[in-house]
Amino acid sequence: MCIRGSPKTQGNTFVHCVLFFFFQAEDGIRDFCLSRGLGDVYKRQVHGEKEMNKKFERENKEDFEVQAVQINDMRGELDQLNKVQRKEMEVANKESNISMIKEKIDRERQARAQEQQFNRTHIQHILKNDFYTENPETCIAQTGKHRVVKYHWKGMNQDEKKEILMEQERQRQELSLIHIS
Repeated sequence: MCIRGSPKTQGNTFVHCVLFFFFQAEDGIRDFCLSRGLGDVYKRQVHGEKEMNKKFERENKEDFEVQAVQINDMRGELDQLNKVQRKEMEVANKESNISMIKEKIDRERQARAQEQQFNRTHIQHILKNDFYTENPETCIAQTGKHRVVKYHWKGMNQDEKKEILMEQERQRQELSLIHIS
């Protein structure tokens, strides 16, 4: 009697065999006949075991072949599925790379546009602002008109030059009066 595992299970199928041996003994007590001896009984038993083993091996071989076919079919299906998934991944990867390249190009384009806009604004500021011109009024400090911004000194305006010349002339007149007296 053989019990096999479920054919739907994956992997190895376990086969459990239980063998029952029935011995026929001829002791010659019941009736008088020439005893054949136990040799024939053992020969029949060995022959029966060999046939049972052959049958068992045939069944195992058939089961193995069926399982091998099933495994090969499953392997083929999995290979096909794997190929399809690889192709899908390659397509998705290409699409992702293309979108990343487009995003990079857009970022670079925006950065160039921002830099150009900044440069235009800076140039306009320089052209319209008195700080970069030769206007001496930009040198006057906010704390007082008599103070100047040292790092931005552009020179004196015409009124300041006249004042200095007048002050020098006044000082000369004072010196000449002091020397005369």
